[in-house]
Amino acid sequence: IIRDGNFLNKHKNEFEQIKLFCNILYMKDLMTSFYIGSKMSHGSIAMKVEDGFLITARGSNKKNIGIGDVVLVKNIDWENRVIKILSLSGKKASLNAPLVDNIFKNFRDKKAVVHTHSFNSQYKTTLFAETPGTLEYATIPIDFLKKSAAVNLKDHGIISMGADLFEALLPTLKPEIINGNCYENFPELYDLLYKRYFKNVPDFIKLIESNAQRKSTILDMACGTGEVTIPLLKKGFKVETLDINSGMLRQ
Repeated sequence: IIRDGNFLNKHKNEFEQIKLFCNILYMKDLMTSFYIGSKMSHGSIAMKVEDGFLITARGSNKKNIGIGDVVLVKNIDWENRVIKILSLSGKKASLNAPLVDNIFKNFRDKKAVVHTHSFNSQYKTTLFAETPGTLEYATIPIDFLKKSAAVNLKDHGIISMGADLFEALLPTLKPEIINGNCYENFPELYDLLYKRYFKNVPDFIKLIESNAQRKSTILDMACGTGEVTIPLLKKGFKVETLDINSGMLRQ
């Protein structure tokens, strides 16, 4: 363990995603506390980055992830059983780190892995309850994952992977809402998932300012969570909003 937190500045966006998704899973009782009153919680979230992968620390507070609750796994030496990590707090990586490392090495298109202490009957289950952190635990699920995006670990929980964190999250949720979407089922994730599209909003606001009078009433159709509406209101415009998804309007 190398006590270093500079990686958090480099991967601030990924950290914020992990923090948000952990809180959502905790509130849905999918990342439960070790015991009543404990701040430490089960489960893990990992995201692949260019210099390794970020993963929640062992026994981290999933209800409110802090800067010391996420570590950067730089390398795993499988032969000598050594994991090199950067950690601001000195906390160890989740016991799921070797499995996550193996997933990222076998599935190059996957960028996120989620583990919760819940099960989904739509996916296969491993035959034996392997001990977290062991070689068997890190290798046996791989063959299952070659056929589907998730696998139930016997007597433990589900491990799922995806091209992004939202995709990896879906198999861990209750089956009845897997077919949902972020607009209605997870409006709190919308800004995070579509943040990359918001970079042109300032230019759009300037375009409106140069072509509309302040006394004008603007109709923002498909307004989402108000990424355009809110700046216009701050500029003094009157804005009416419309969106087919009530989740967007609630958010």
